[in-house]
Amino acid sequence: MGGVMGYLWGAVARTAAEGWALFGGVFVLAVALWFVSQRLRGYGSGLLGRKYYWLVAPGVACHETGHALGCLLTGTKIYEFVPFRPEGNTLGYVSHETKPGLGWQIGQFFIATGPVWFGCAVILLAAHLFTGEEFWGTFGALAPRPGEGVWVHLKGVWYGAVWMLQTVFAPWRWGTPLFPVFAYLVFCVASEITLSPPDLAGMWKGLAAIAAGLLLLNLVPGVSGWVARGVEALRPGLFAAQTLLFFVLLADLAFLAAVWLAWKLLSRRRR
Repeated sequence: MGGVMGYLWGAVARTAAEGWALFGGVFVLAVALWFVSQRLRGYGSGLLGRKYYWLVAPGVACHETGHALGCLLTGTKIYEFVPFRPEGNTLGYVSHETKPGLGWQIGQFFIATGPVWFGCAVILLAAHLFTGEEFWGTFGALAPRPGEGVWVHLKGVWYGAVWMLQTVFAPWRWGTPLFPVFAYLVFCVASEITLSPPDLAGMWKGLAAIAAGLLLLNLVPGVSGWVARGVEALRPGLFAAQTLLFFVLLADLAFLAAVWLAWKLLSRRRR
C-alpha cells in the first residue's frame, strides 16, 4: 500500500513541478501585467477620457486577434470577431463556440492566453525589425542551456528583459524616424497584452485540464520520462516568452510612470 501511495505522490509531485515550469512564470507575469494595465488604463482614461481607448486601438486589436488565432489553432468556430469597438468597458471581443470534454478545456487555455503569445510575437518581430539582424542571435544566446537550474533560468530572464529594454530604447535610437512608430506600437501592444478576468477564468479551466492530462501521463510507467524530456525541450521557448513578458512588464511600468506624471501635472493645473 505504501508503495502505491509513494508512486501516486511521485506522479503528483512531478506533475506539479512540470506544470510550474511550463506555466508558473507566465501566470505570475500575466497577473502582474493585469494590475499594471488596469492602472495604466485608469490614468490614461482619466487624462484623455475615451480618447485613450482610441489611442491604444492597435493594442486592443492585437489582443483580440490573439484570441481569434487561439480559436483557429484549436479548431474552435468563431461566431463574431470584433477587434475594436468601444462599448462601455468592452473595447473588443471574440465570440466563439464552447464544447464539452477535456480536449476542449485544454484548447480553452490557448484561446484565453492567445493575446499573451501573439502579443509577445508582435513585440519580438517589431524589435527585430527596428534594431536589425543581430537582435535574433543575441537574444537566443541569452537562453539557459539544457540542464541548468531554476536560478540560472530566472537570472537569464532578468538579464534578457533588461538587455532588450536597453537595446530597443537606447538613447542613440531616439533620433531615428522609426523610433516614434516603434515606441507607439510597443506601448499599444504592451498595455493591452494583459489578460482580462474572463481570460484568466478561461485560463484556469484550461490549466486544470492540462494538469489532469499531465498527471495521467505521469501515472503511466515509462511515460513520465518522456514527459520530463518534453518539458525540458520547451525551455528555450518558455525562456523567450517569460523574457518578453518581463520586458513588457518593465515597459508597462515605465509607461505607467509617464502617464501618472502627466495625470498629476494636469490635475494640478485643473485646481
